[in-house]
Amino acid sequence: MEDVEKKIGFVALIDILGFRELVSRDDDLASVRRYVGTVTSMLATSTGPNALQFVLFSDNLVVNTRDDSPESFELLVVACSNLVYELAGQSVSVRGAVSHGPFIRSPTTGQGVIVAGQPIVEADYYQHQQDWVGIILAPSVVRANPTLKTQSSIQGNAASEDFQAFATRNKLGLHLRHWEQIPFHKTSPLANHEYDGYVIVPLPRLSESRHEVGDSLGVYYAHLARMKECAPDPASQQKYSNTMIWLDGVRASWSLTAYR
Repeated sequence: MEDVEKKIGFVALIDILGFRELVSRDDDLASVRRYVGTVTSMLATSTGPNALQFVLFSDNLVVNTRDDSPESFELLVVACSNLVYELAGQSVSVRGAVSHGPFIRSPTTGQGVIVAGQPIVEADYYQHQQDWVGIILAPSVVRANPTLKTQSSIQGNAASEDFQAFATRNKLGLHLRHWEQIPFHKTSPLANHEYDGYVIVPLPRLSESRHEVGDSLGVYYAHLARMKECAPDPASQQKYSNTMIWLDGVRASWSLTAYR
């Protein structure tokens, strides 16, 4: 245990939905190989002191930052955004949560990878509470970022300046949105099951124009519609419908931002 480091940072816990069905119809593991390859390509490319760390075990993925700097938080949000988008293109949907706080992590894999602490417990709780497809921020992240609402709001007009300058200035605004109606599982017939929080917006890497962002949101919507068609039961289909309702709002707000 001498090699296990204590950190304070951000942790994303992500569950791959429908993984059992994916494996059961994948005799040569081609789909699983694509899934693993996508996770690796999306998460293993960051370098330097802010490089992300991750552990992948079957249908569970844990991604952590090395500190709790704004730069590391932004890097994690963008990586989760890219990952959700790319996996949807393989008809793989995810549900997860990002949390913040102290945790321990082994620096090498010589004795296995150890990741444990309060953020993992919190992220696991909020991952299971959701009744849709997506990744949200747990309350600990909101507490750690008092200006999060401003940071996640797009400032300016994408049509009025160079898009790369606009995207750099609004990186969190592009990849993170506030939503008051995140669907949660009902705990009782009278309980409110809509959570007021923040959602990571699925986007591909390195969009080159405002038109490409809008097109990408449309592509992701089409992926959701296809996965809904293939879902095994009404409850599973409703998860995709809930996400499509949210995405309709994101697409509408982006259209206003990009073209007004």
